[in-house]
Amino acid sequence: MKKMIYNVMTDQTMASGDGRTIFTILKILSLLYGAIVECILFFYRIGFFRTHNFSKPVISVGNITWGGVGKTPLVELITSLLTEQKQKPVILIRGYMPKEVASSGKFFLSDEAKLLEESLPHVPVLAGKDRVKNAREALAKYHPDLFILDDGFQQWGIKRDLNIVVIDSTNPFGNGFLIPRGILREPKKALVRADVVVLTRTDLGEKALPEIKNVIFNVQPQCLIIESIHQAISLDDLWNIDKHHDLSFLQNKDIGAFCSIGNPASFRWQLERLGARVKMMTPFRDHHYYNTQDISDLIKDFQSQKIDTVITTQKDAVKLQTQQSLFVQSGLKIYYLKIKIQITHGKEDLAQRIFALL
Repeated sequence: MKKMIYNVMTDQTMASGDGRTIFTILKILSLLYGAIVECILFFYRIGFFRTHNFSKPVISVGNITWGGVGKTPLVELITSLLTEQKQKPVILIRGYMPKEVASSGKFFLSDEAKLLEESLPHVPVLAGKDRVKNAREALAKYHPDLFILDDGFQQWGIKRDLNIVVIDSTNPFGNGFLIPRGILREPKKALVRADVVVLTRTDLGEKALPEIKNVIFNVQPQCLIIESIHQAISLDDLWNIDKHHDLSFLQNKDIGAFCSIGNPASFRWQLERLGARVKMMTPFRDHHYYNTQDISDLIKDFQSQKIDTVITTQKDAVKLQTQQSLFVQSGLKIYYLKIKIQITHGKEDLAQRIFALL
């Protein structure tokens, strides 16, 4: 059922009777969702709902679609720009986790929070739904120069000093419908709140760039548009952080792959562009946490295809440490592809907007 709903949301299936029924239901729910969003925004505009104003600047990095667009690598890049200038940022992240993990009674960081914490060991990363509370605690404990609000575009209750919206050039607005009929969290007119738009994967979605920019400028003519790509930088051993392979290792190599990210197709494209022959690709839903059965099934499937080299993402790698014994016993070689955001147009303009806040 989840797969069918997703296929309808993304217009991958509409032919069957079940598909048409789900289409109608989701379209009605989409209209209801849109009405609720409009009401919430109206109450914020008239001051009925409170907007919290911190004593330090707040940079929001968010998006208007459901799914992976590259927010986390961009947060990492912005944070690095700030720390290079001796600034002290604090990252506030919601931290999406499956219900069974979040309600287990144990302390877990989400995959994105773990990734940021590992990539930025000297920067506080505060995960939790109540980001106002986390911000107040951070002010007292860390005395930051500013906050970076990860996935903050829909955090209407927090005043932002810079609104950065990330848009995936390969799928900027989905089918144009709001969730759950489509992938839009807000209508495209919400871009009027954007100060900066960062277009990601522009090398893959190059043909669509003029149309995307036209949509943005029609809504927000003063918006600064930045172009970027996802650049693969290394292939690292999952169990030995000191062991790296040059990216040429994948050239003409038969591999298997798996991931639990918002845009699994982009991961496959990256691997194939590096010369790999992806014999088997297994995607899981975004933010999926792997259990023993998941790993056992993956190993069995890869072995049945005579695959001995498996690649996953860095975001998935941080969730696999507890499954090491199963992988080791299988004899499979597991690596993760490390990817960074590389700004190809407008890096200095973005830096100026950021530093102007300080």
